Order: sequence, then structure tokens, then C-alpha cells
Amino acid sequence: MSVEISVVVPTYKRPELLARCLSSISRQTYTDFEVLVVDNARDSQEARGVVEKINDPRYIYLNELTPGVSAARNRGLQQAQGELVLFVDDDDEIVPEMLQKLLDFMRQSDQSDISFTWCGVIKLLEENGVVIEEKPFLVADQDIQDMTFLVKIGTGCGLCVRKDALLEVGGFDEGYKLSEDRDLLIKLVKSGKHYRPLNEFLYKRYYHCGERLSQSLHSLEEAEHDYRLYYEHLHFILQHPELRLRLLDLRARHYFEGGEQEKAIDVAHHAWQIQPLRIRSFRRMASYWLKSLFARTIPSKSGLV
Repeated sequence: MSVEISVVVPTYKRPELLARCLSSISRQTYTDFEVLVVDNARDSQEARGVVEKINDPRYIYLNELTPGVSAARNRGLQQAQGELVLFVDDDDEIVPEMLQKLLDFMRQSDQSDISFTWCGVIKLLEENGVVIEEKPFLVADQDIQDMTFLVKIGTGCGLCVRKDALLEVGGFDEGYKLSEDRDLLIKLVKSGKHYRPLNEFLYKRYYHCGERLSQSLHSLEEAEHDYRLYYEHLHFILQHPELRLRLLDLRARHYFEGGEQEKAIDVAHHAWQIQPLRIRSFRRMASYWLKSLFARTIPSKSGLV
């Protein structure tokens, strides 16, 4: 089957959310697409059932037993027939005009050298299946100029990439269980690929109590992936000072959330030393230090017994 765009949807044991996601794809005004649902679960009956119920040859079920969202996305990439590959998380939705607008955008004569794009996101806070807060998000021009957009977008921002560009950089690094989309984006930029945002709100990203494939409940694991990303791409990161500081901020936050207060303070202090007049760095360092100090002064429950 020859198509212009392939939609890759990794999934893991969330059939109800997957059904909602696929339903949003089914409502597209553009119809020349394929959907590759890549199931990362060994017991594959639930996700398979969702795909079979759609009863549409454009929807293809794949089972990838190698754990992790990177392996699932790479499996979809290998099977994709489209020139363009769009990544959608299984708990998110896309608006009906998304595929048509993406294709129109990438087909423009002045866009012929663009290898990847992303769109505006509608962030939805969901509680017990009910949306309680809605917030639109666009990447600012300044974020693109100073490269901090690399920490602000990802596959959950309607990331659409030409398949040949993805293959050229080796797809997703399966060594990353987290931060895999940041690593991919940095590889694309380092290889000289051109990019430009499509500043329309076309992707609905849900935040809820469920666990996303690309989100870990363990902040320390996130911090370790942050560390690896930082040093694997150190030469590139050092050329972009604001990106460097944002990555340090992120690692400090993850250490603190994971209970490693001293490491968080050390990383935040390092960021402050790089740019002492940066208010964000000083406030973050001071906040971690004060919270750590306060925590040490509160007796534990066992100490009160």
C-alpha cells in the first residue's frame, strides 16, 4: 500500500485510551494514510482487538516485544510506507484537519528542504475521565533561535518527520527509555536537517493519572537519562548556552523529585556558576537548598514514637 503519511502509535496496555486515539485519526478529512499501532505488551489481545474492531485495512497491528517506546517507534518506522511519519501517543488525540494541514504545509514550494515539523498543542488536564483544565501551547520564536525548543517539543507535539531523515540518523536510540525524543531531535539538527513549526493547534495532549509510554514514574531514572543525553551531545550543547542551562535545570529538578537533594543542589549550583546573573538559576538553587534544609529539620515519624 502506497501512502503519503504513516501514523505511528506505540501502545501499552491501555485499550480504552488507544480506542479514543484511533477514533480521532479515523475522523481525518485527509484519507490517504496508514496507521501502525505498535503494541509493546506481550499479552497482545487487548490492543489487537481495538485495531481489529476498526475493520479498516489502513490500520495495521504490530507487536514489538523489545521493551520501551523507542523500540516500538522504530518498529513502526521500519514498516512505514509513507514519505512522512507522524508520531502520536496512544493517550492523545489529533484534530480532524491535522493530516491535511501537515501535508499542505510540507508540500509548499518553500518547504521542500524541511525535514521535520511540529504543531501547536492543546494541553488537557484530565481527572477521572473529565477534562478540568485546557491550555494551548506554542513554541516561541526565541525558543527556536536559542535551541531550547529541543527540550519543549517531542513526539507528543505532533512531531512529523520525513522517513528518509529518520533513517539517516538511525531512528530512535533504543538505549533511551526516556528523553528518546530529545535525543532524536538533537541528532536531526546536528545532521543539518531543516525544520519549521506549523503554528496551528492540531494535537491534543492529555495529562492524567495514567502512565504514558514516554513518561517514567521514577525521577531518578529520568535524571540518569538527562545525564547521558547531556554528555553524548556535549559539543553541540556547549554551542548553545541557553539549551545547556535548560538541560541542567531539568536534571536538577529530576534529582530533587527523586529524593537526591544534594545532587540537585550540585547541578543547580553548576548552572548558576555558568551564568551567575540568571535569576532562574539562582532561584532554583536557593529553592532546593532551603527545601533540603527544611526537610532535615523535621523529625521523622519514627523519631517521634
